[in-house]
Amino acid sequence: MSSFIFAVLLQAAVALSGYDAPPADQVPSYKSASLVDLANMVCKDIEPVHQAQCMYYSVRMEGTYDGKTNTVYYIETIDLDTVHGRSVIVHETVHALQRFQKHNGRLWKDLTPQEKAADEKEAIGVQIKYIKLYVNLDQLERNANVSSPVTQKQ
Repeated sequence: MSSFIFAVLLQAAVALSGYDAPPADQVPSYKSASLVDLANMVCKDIEPVHQAQCMYYSVRMEGTYDGKTNTVYYIETIDLDTVHGRSVIVHETVHALQRFQKHNGRLWKDLTPQEKAADEKEAIGVQIKYIKLYVNLDQLERNANVSSPVTQKQ
């Protein structure tokens, strides 16, 4: 996937979240990964007693942000030519923005449960805004391509 699309999606995350555009050294990298790799990344810091539950729920995962490497990982099967696929990248990019601009570089594992819940709620909210923006644009485009009965030639 072209780095151009990730730059555009970073700008979407910035515009829709209200965070500042990050300096060059804080721009995340973007990489695809298998579902197994995503699950292992997310579940590696989970207490052993909760590992199985983490792996079970991670089968629905489509992306994750790794603060240690400042990398957004997305599942290799996601279609980044769709609004949904791109919304996943926007969601995970919001987590990168949160890390540096809201949490002063602290990693996810160091946040309180309340901070994690608030961050996830915020990232989901931005993702929904992104989807709604494109759904509304698509609807406007479809409406513009339909002739009005008033303007049709008789």
